[in-house]
Amino acid sequence: MKRLIWLVCGATVLGLSYWPGRWSWLMWFGVVPFWMATRGLRPLQALGVGWAFGIVFGVVVSPSLIGVVSRFIPMAWVSTGVYAVLIIIYTSPFALAAGVNTILERTAEAPLKVSPTLSFLIAAVATMMVVVGLMPQMVPISFAAGLADQPFSVQSAALLGSAGLCLLVLIVNALVYTAVQSGAKRVRVVCIAGALGLIAANEIYGFWVLHRLDGSLQAMRVHAKKAAVIQGSVPHEIRGKPEFFAENLEVHRNLVKEAVEQGAELVVFPQNSYERWLYFAKNDAGFERPLDRLGRDLTKTIASDLSLGIEAVIGTGAKKTVRRDANKHVLRRHYASVLIGPHGEYRDFAAKRFPTPFGEYIPGGKLTSWLYPFAPHLIRIRSGPQAPLVLADGTQIGAYICRDSLIRPAARDLARAGATLLAEVSSNAYWFEGTMFPAYHLRAGLLRAVENRRYLLRAVSSGVSVIADPGGRILKTIDWGKRGMIVADVVPMNTTTGAMVLGDFFYWLSLAVIVLLSVGRLTLSRGGVKLRKENH
Repeated sequence: MKRLIWLVCGATVLGLSYWPGRWSWLMWFGVVPFWMATRGLRPLQALGVGWAFGIVFGVVVSPSLIGVVSRFIPMAWVSTGVYAVLIIIYTSPFALAAGVNTILERTAEAPLKVSPTLSFLIAAVATMMVVVGLMPQMVPISFAAGLADQPFSVQSAALLGSAGLCLLVLIVNALVYTAVQSGAKRVRVVCIAGALGLIAANEIYGFWVLHRLDGSLQAMRVHAKKAAVIQGSVPHEIRGKPEFFAENLEVHRNLVKEAVEQGAELVVFPQNSYERWLYFAKNDAGFERPLDRLGRDLTKTIASDLSLGIEAVIGTGAKKTVRRDANKHVLRRHYASVLIGPHGEYRDFAAKRFPTPFGEYIPGGKLTSWLYPFAPHLIRIRSGPQAPLVLADGTQIGAYICRDSLIRPAARDLARAGATLLAEVSSNAYWFEGTMFPAYHLRAGLLRAVENRRYLLRAVSSGVSVIADPGGRILKTIDWGKRGMIVADVVPMNTTTGAMVLGDFFYWLSLAVIVLLSVGRLTLSRGGVKLRKENH
């Protein structure tokens, strides 16, 4: 019964910590009940309890997912079944973490001469780091992104990376767990004081960093340029339909006119807002000469469509010929960000680097290619080249597309390559209306701004579009479903942050710890040493 209480209450608390608003502070102790519920069990038992914890967590963190599924599958019993399967799959990291913990929890005790609790926590923290950081598609967002709406809490992500901030959250959880488990008053006091001290130090550091950042930005205002983000919120029923191309394009052109009137020098469009697909020849490795579907030059048409008076980053689609079979061109599809000059001249190209699994492709390569006929609505999108787009004045924009914001290397590698501004060209489709997914997605983008200390221009087809500063603070926003544009001063920055240098070091370090513990566990087993379990 005690484990059941820990399971249900803990999964609910941890799930609530991902909700929009001021719930993320629950993350500082939300993992403790998971460890309480799974420690001391046999591996298969822990696997089951961990999965049950994950399922409750999944229901709490994405209660409206059933509504999303039902929009694709109207039959109630089928959509409910699909929803259940998705929850089970997406919460599998909790099962994996629990199972691995029970196998490795006593391994460090003898070699390191530490207590059973500390040995358990070494394995538990390392395992949770790996499943949160190296299995990004299986959890809603990382602990670090969950803190992105807390301006002070998230600033250490620029120093340590999101992996370092995630590790800090888990260390605080480990201290709270030790306090709960310990029967010694002194240990409890020390652990609670340590946990509170780390949280306070993180908040104070964030306050200090933002204070210094504000001073630096003020001094750099002379280099600022006015940038705009537009959000068309074109109804889904007419979006992407050829007969509505001119009407939808005019919506975005009118928004650009408003931005120009407010002095904008650069504008960012949402993903696929330019609904004319660009074609490229097989030998056009740099995507330098856009064509129409008949192979004719498209540059004059683009200039006619997109002569906006300012430079623009446009979200569109691209198809590239890879070979020709039986008089038919075999095309590879990409989602793309295209840089357009003031008079509509085509200048540069950057593709989506990390297509969305099951949404834009089916993982598995040739082994799963036979499944595509059963998913007729799935547009098979391929990964493409993603380099900074260079404006006329030399400013480099790191444009990444939609789900790329959830993948840390996308923005980080663009910043490393010289991008001084970040542009997120995105689309939160109509089926996310009324759900928390747009808020989750926004947090990930804000975390990318913090990690790389770059201004973020986030243009989303239906929202939420924002302009945020390098501290992850939103300067201006367009809410979900609204049509409009925002303009703000942004400063190109070339700061090299600790996150850009460290990358995912702490995640990979955690994986190395698990490998060492696994080798140690195997060595002890071969030596005839039996690791007894403790019941808690």
